[in-house]
Amino acid sequence: MTVSLDGQDGYRSIGAALIAAPAGAIISVEPGHYAESLTVTRPVTIAAAQAPGSVIVAPPTGAAVTLTSGSATLCRISLSGQDRAAA
Repeated sequence: MTVSLDGQDGYRSIGAALIAAPAGAIISVEPGHYAESLTVTRPVTIAAAQAPGSVIVAPPTGAAVTLTSGSATLCRISLSGQDRAAA
C-alpha cells in the first residue's frame, strides 16, 4: 500500500490507507507533510519511502498517533503532536 500527497500512488492520506489496511500490512509513505492524526487499530508497519524525516505527521490539534492495537511499527517517520496531555 502506498500513500502520496497527490494520491497517484494509491492513497492521499495515511489515515485512508490505515482504514483499508489488513493486519500485517506495510504502508509506504512518500515524502511530505501530512496534517492528520493517525489511529492505528491493527498491527501494521508505516514506513517512509525515502530518507528518515522525509515524512512528517503533524495534526493541527491532538496526538499525531493513537494506538489501539497491540502493536505497530513506524519507520523513518517524524511525529509532531499538539496534545500536551499526551506528552
